[in-house]
Amino acid sequence: MRTAFSSDRQTGPRMKHAAPFGMVFLLILCMSFAGCRKTDDAPDALLFEKPADSVEKQDVCTIYLTHSADENSFTHQAAKIFKETLETESGGRFSVRIFPNDTFGTVSEADHTLQNGSVQMRIGSGPCTIIWMISYRFLSGMDLPELRKALEEESLLGLINEEGAAYGVRVLGILPSSYRVMTSNIPIRKAEDLQGMTLRMYDAENPIRYWTAQGAEVKIFPFSEVYGALQSGLVDGNPEVTLQDILTRRLYEQQKYVIDIRQQIYHEAVYVNLDFYESLTEEDRDLLDRCVHSMVRECEPVLEKILADAKEVLADAGVEWLEIPEEEQKKIMQRGEEVMVPALKQQLGEETWNRLTETLRRIRENKPQ
Repeated sequence: MRTAFSSDRQTGPRMKHAAPFGMVFLLILCMSFAGCRKTDDAPDALLFEKPADSVEKQDVCTIYLTHSADENSFTHQAAKIFKETLETESGGRFSVRIFPNDTFGTVSEADHTLQNGSVQMRIGSGPCTIIWMISYRFLSGMDLPELRKALEEESLLGLINEEGAAYGVRVLGILPSSYRVMTSNIPIRKAEDLQGMTLRMYDAENPIRYWTAQGAEVKIFPFSEVYGALQSGLVDGNPEVTLQDILTRRLYEQQKYVIDIRQQIYHEAVYVNLDFYESLTEEDRDLLDRCVHSMVRECEPVLEKILADAKEVLADAGVEWLEIPEEEQKKIMQRGEEVMVPALKQQLGEETWNRLTETLRRIRENKPQ
């Protein structure tokens, strides 16, 4: 799936993937020698020799930035904003090369290239499970505006980056978020309506637990096969997609309803390889931070327009938008929480789990850490 908001791109439990092979492996191997360091060791980090008489080129630090979405996506627009901002603000000292469409393989393979430093930055999914966990509202206890604000809190970002450090990455920011929605050929207006449904899901244990707990039957299909599965009647709908997912794969041609179910919030984090980041001067680290924050701010109206346009397309296609009352949303959350909490707690570890839940509680109650 190559969209801005991909329901298959999680930062928690992973789908099963094969190791990189062939040309992808060779390309990654070559690129692993590229990168930027402090001025004194910059020549050793270069992949290709630069002309001896080109002082300007020798001083340019090239950042490889990857993401999973296509060139028309929100993610790619964000990447281009970052590229323009950093190259301008640095006076040309930094150059950004963007690689969309999972250029280096699957999501897990892309994580690996980020962690080992073959690429320096990535937008989208990554190895930090906390970001994925708090996307579920039963855990965060927050709606979309509240969670957006919470993700700016140093106490929460600090926990995320503690986990990230163990994977060799750092989160510099998180793009404006949106709710995931459900598509269906059955009208869903209350929690009980989910019972007996056949839902498409990707191969990840925790989301499967969540929707099975609602009384639904889950069938595993790659997103590329969802249209055919809907067309053949093998599944009734998708519980975790975004509006742009629906448009990109034209799911509205096979689905009668879009349900504003509000169980999960989709995040795209801006990751940087930690060794690369720490190799920069303090001045350049500050510059990178500022440019990411500037990108996040500039992306807010971009996302708003994308969501508004998507709703208009769906309405024109005759797809009905259904709201679920908050009381019914909570019933669904409670059922999911019963099966998810033990699994998430084990996955994160007792100590970190307790720190996370306490941090979220303090943020909700607006109490200092």
